[in-house]
Amino acid sequence: AVLQNRLSKLGGTLLWAWYAGKLAQPHAPKPLLRPHAAMALGLAVVGGCCAVLGLTSSGLALQLVMAASGAAYGFTDSGCIMLSLWLWRDDPRRQRGCVALTSVFFTGGAFITPMLVAAALHYLSQTIWPAFHAIALVALLTALLLVRLPSPMPSRKPCLLYTSPSPRDGL
Repeated sequence: AVLQNRLSKLGGTLLWAWYAGKLAQPHAPKPLLRPHAAMALGLAVVGGCCAVLGLTSSGLALQLVMAASGAAYGFTDSGCIMLSLWLWRDDPRRQRGCVALTSVFFTGGAFITPMLVAAALHYLSQTIWPAFHAIALVALLTALLLVRLPSPMPSRKPCLLYTSPSPRDGL
């Protein structure tokens, strides 16, 4: 299940790259989902997966939940970084600060989550669902707040790297 989660995270990362590339194309049509709404959807998937994870004893359900949560995590992980870069495109110092802060929060979540599960197992008579349901609640509340935020859009200028003449053009 862990390998499925990691491979799905790679798929989610590639999905964000495709989505962001579509948004950045010059003359791109209005997206079906704004970036913050797309990320909120990813967080809602993670929240739903955590809710199921807390109650399931099925191996198949575990595999499906791990795959779905991995894809959503890959999508939102890449999205957080990219939105920080788009929002502060004119201020590299703020870009670095936001990317670092995002990394701190991801690291904090990776640190706190196992402690929540361990505490639930230890103090709640080997019961883990309260930990996963608490994580699900945080993810769903964050998704509700995230969908209300205005989304920064990428710069849709043609990239100078591809439009400037190359010294090799004359060869």
